[in-house]
Amino acid sequence: MVLTSELPRGKGMASSSADIAAVLAAASQALGRPLAPEAILRLAVQVEPTDAVFLAGIVCLNQVTGRVQRRYRSLSYPQLTIFDTGGTVDTAACHAEAVEQEAHPWEPLLAALAQGERRLAEAATQSARWNQAVLPKDALEALLQEARACGALGLVAAHSGTVVGVIWPSQLAHDAIERRSAKLAQQFPELECLGISLMRSGGIEIL
Repeated sequence: MVLTSELPRGKGMASSSADIAAVLAAASQALGRPLAPEAILRLAVQVEPTDAVFLAGIVCLNQVTGRVQRRYRSLSYPQLTIFDTGGTVDTAACHAEAVEQEAHPWEPLLAALAQGERRLAEAATQSARWNQAVLPKDALEALLQEARACGALGLVAAHSGTVVGVIWPSQLAHDAIERRSAKLAQQFPELECLGISLMRSGGIEIL
């Protein structure tokens, strides 16, 4: 078995979750007993806290227990500009520290995710701000202010990683997003712009 990945390690981009899922899916397929995504999830959380990247759709997942709390089937898929704040993060250590932090009222945010992309962005931004107590990103508030001034809806941050995504309205043309992203990159030279990505459904593809 040969494992290759385009995802950088320790950045909060679900690289280890994608690796675990790919190995389990490939091995089970090769043995003629393909595993369902839910079975992969049960195995993956025994290895480490797991992201929902291999589950179809947009999913709210307890990363430690593997319990799927909500599925969102009618969300739009906005474009994101990804910025890296630098360094790498030990996922397991970060989750262990997060357990000790103050509990937050997540239920209103989970409900807001289903109420359109503007409310989704608001919920993601609030979640990113709460996570500052666990894994602070120095440029977060300044980037949020400048991104909103450029027409962005908000930010999403890796809770156990270094990347931050600027969330753009879905009606905004790609070339406009490119110009505004370039402006933000100039304003924040300490951040590495990793490019523009379309938010998309998760899932496993057998080639």
